[in-house]
Amino acid sequence: MFQLINSILHEFFSCFKRIKSWQWFVVLIMGFMLRSDHRGVTSVISSLRLKPTLYHTMLHFFRSNAYTVKDLYNKWIKVAVKRGTIMQIAGRVLLLGDHSKVSKEGLRMPNIQILHQESENSGKSAFISGHNYGQVSAVITN
Repeated sequence: MFQLINSILHEFFSCFKRIKSWQWFVVLIMGFMLRSDHRGVTSVISSLRLKPTLYHTMLHFFRSNAYTVKDLYNKWIKVAVKRGTIMQIAGRVLLLGDHSKVSKEGLRMPNIQILHQESENSGKSAFISGHNYGQVSAVITN
């Protein structure tokens, strides 16, 4: 299992301009795989038993210019297709998307938006202030 994960992570090496950025990518991926809760970078640090002072260093990884999300996405698709695990229909990758809206009370919080509620319930207002979380996933076989 470790050899498989190692070989997959090495395929992403070409997506990074700096070796240190790729190493942080590997640490974060392993942390996301091993974590038992969903507290983001904090759960990665606790699950890998890293020094808490590395928190800000890990946060800087997500704003780094050493890689682009587009390159990582394209490489992920190529790796998954090469290993034969992604479902394809007529040569196109099958992706699923979903979103959730979380109401927030504070109006001065970062990225607060006015969101339309699709609920048919008359007890809810038509619009809320909050965050809109979206996710995309691929349909995996095997």
